[in-house]
Amino acid sequence: MNLEDICKEIIKRSPCKSEAFAVKTKTFSVIVRNQEIESINKGNTLGIAVRLMSGKKVGFSYASGLSDIEGLIKSAEDNAKYYGDEWTADLPGKTALPSLQLFDPKIEATDESAKIEFAKKIEADAFAYDKRLKNTESSGYSEEDSEIYIANSSGFSAGYRANSCRGFAQAIGEENGSQEEGYCVIQKKHFEDLSAEETGRTAAKRAVSSLGGRQILSQDLQTVFDPLVGAEFLNVISGLFSAENIRKGKSLFAGKKGAPIASRQISIIDDPLLETGLASRPFDDEGMASKELILVREGAMEALLHNLDSASKGSAQSTANAVRPSFRSLPSIGGSNLYIKPGKTERSKIISGISKGIYINKVMALHSVNPISGDFSLGACGFMIENGTLSFPVRGITIAGNLAELLMAIETVGNDLEFFPEAGACGSPTLLKGKLALSGN
Repeated sequence: MNLEDICKEIIKRSPCKSEAFAVKTKTFSVIVRNQEIESINKGNTLGIAVRLMSGKKVGFSYASGLSDIEGLIKSAEDNAKYYGDEWTADLPGKTALPSLQLFDPKIEATDESAKIEFAKKIEADAFAYDKRLKNTESSGYSEEDSEIYIANSSGFSAGYRANSCRGFAQAIGEENGSQEEGYCVIQKKHFEDLSAEETGRTAAKRAVSSLGGRQILSQDLQTVFDPLVGAEFLNVISGLFSAENIRKGKSLFAGKKGAPIASRQISIIDDPLLETGLASRPFDDEGMASKELILVREGAMEALLHNLDSASKGSAQSTANAVRPSFRSLPSIGGSNLYIKPGKTERSKIISGISKGIYINKVMALHSVNPISGDFSLGACGFMIENGTLSFPVRGITIAGNLAELLMAIETVGNDLEFFPEAGACGSPTLLKGKLALSGN
């Protein structure tokens, strides 16, 4: 049975309002070191999930692989009867869906031997970048191919297939007895857009450019955030837009809808319709048709992220932001291609306008940010900015502040928007903030 047949059969046999979710995933990855294959991994998974709405109770069950459909439905019934949470939402019916081309056949068609050579080239290009590059922890290539199908008793029935590929490298530079690490991962929706040279050289550049890093005195400095750091901050902030978190008082944005939460330079958009977006989709994981959503417009908070459950509890409409980390999970709330809208200023011009400041290109322990107060204290690395240029690498510093204050203090937004898989597919341009407290020596 294909995914469509599985889902429709579940709906046909279900005794009450129901939803079936099925996902089939195929993965491939190769890791090389010193031009030798270190590992090759392949995987195929099939997951099926069922939600039943019996009265005002919802029951959930799942299975790995195609098992006993009757048993799956019975398990969901029992869960609804004995453990189910209250459910008041309506499931989506038939609706027009956007047309997106999310599958690149070239990824599937390319021979595995070519993908292995691609991984080896990433490592070779890293070593070719600079003689100070002494080692690589790993270099590699990976891909994922997923097919999703959803059907429900209200008439929704649709699926899509999406794939992507990525190159990655972890390089180690060494000079005068000190070592620094540089990591790069680049993910693309089309095989032809993935560059081994860009991946390897970027990892190598990050490693060797940080050699000779110094500590600095504690001080307040104008701060420029690299796009990767901006995207990582946005990934943390994304959960604060969840209507469920706001309802439970777990977000510093509670009660802020319609009010300024950032400087007028900041607009934040969630767009699942980007053709090359890493998290693009025609519908969310409950079958709601995808659409662009402006969360923050010129500093003012305009919208929340909703799934069906949070919308029903908040007398709102779902924003098609239901996500399932796995078929083993009930739909939660999350963004898709979430990004800070780019401005018009080039990164070089942002840096050239600073007489003394710091460029932050790496932060650690972002998971420690307090989502309710917004307070953070994070380890960081980067470069000193002196007279409009990057001068020397800086290490061993701590940046401290508050997310709300940080957003309000953004003075300039660059024009160099980038999306990063390691930041949950979030995207950001270069960001200039007013003075930030730095702890050094």
